Amino acid sequence: MEFPKRLKALRTEKKITQVNLAHELHYGYTAIANYESGRNQPNIGDLTKLANTLNVSIDYLVGNSDIKYTEEREWYTKLHTKLKENNISPNVSDYILMKMIYFTVKEMQAHQKYDMDIDDFLYKILSDCQKDFNHSVFLLLQNEQYFDMVKNALLEKLQYNET
Repeated sequence: MEFPKRLKALRTEKKITQVNLAHELHYGYTAIANYESGRNQPNIGDLTKLANTLNVSIDYLVGNSDIKYTEEREWYTKLHTKLKENNISPNVSDYILMKMIYFTVKEMQAHQKYDMDIDDFLYKILSDCQKDFNHSVFLLLQNEQYFDMVKNALLEKLQYNET
């Protein structure tokens, strides 16, 4: 499906008018109509905003993929919503832990290692995450080459964001 059709399908699926979507994105009121008719094409920044607002990947939005949602993003969105509903504001370390849990679960699913009750499963995941995290921190502190690679990647990211 081409971008104009996919955009319209997503917008109508979410029951959002063209004008309301344009307003939400701080666009002129005809911007979405022009995208859907094929008169205009969004730039990469606008594609990113559209994809984030419609909760799909850019690849799906432009028709490069038929995978609507990225599993990971959907999982985080659901978890974040639940946390907000319970007045819990996660911090950076919470998000790091969530990411570790997500990938540990995916790895366990891939290897069919979840033949236990949910409490045991969660304790196993948390235990694995703690071991992996402790190992990574230990390596980071003890291995100068690893430390320098992480430091340089961080500096590169910080410099990139400043420009």
